[in-house]
Amino acid sequence: GDLISYDKIINTGGVNPFYANDSYLYEAITENNSDDIMTQPPYNPLSATEIALIKKWIDQGALNNSCQACDTSQASFSNDILPIITGYCTGCHGDNSPSAGIALTNHSNIADNASSGQLSDVINHNAGVVAMPYLAEKLDPCYIAKIDKWIAEGMQNN
Repeated sequence: GDLISYDKIINTGGVNPFYANDSYLYEAITENNSDDIMTQPPYNPLSATEIALIKKWIDQGALNNSCQACDTSQASFSNDILPIITGYCTGCHGDNSPSAGIALTNHSNIADNASSGQLSDVINHNAGVVAMPYLAEKLDPCYIAKIDKWIAEGMQNN
């Protein structure tokens, strides 16, 4: 399923607020079966801590809230950019047979892609490019703002 936005998580994931044990998403991540939506290659299974956090979120009402505001005052490669790229891009653009021959695994190849304008174009879903993540909604606007700020500030390896 497509679990990239809150609405998709609730609807596609069959989340039943306040009832994790009666939610398809929770069932799928806790049962080891062929329909398991969270452990398909190339992704690793969720940890027990991650599963417990998802259960707690559902049991508390599966609210669309966040404890963090979007802080774009600094855009650090190691703290901001690499975790976003790793979480959303390296499943297809990793070191082993990267999609379209584009690997996004380290500062050098990410900065090369950013300096050409391609990275910003694809994450902003600009016309004339294949929007990324592929077949999904845009990244969180905060992530896009951080990546664009990092690019504008010279793509430092910090």
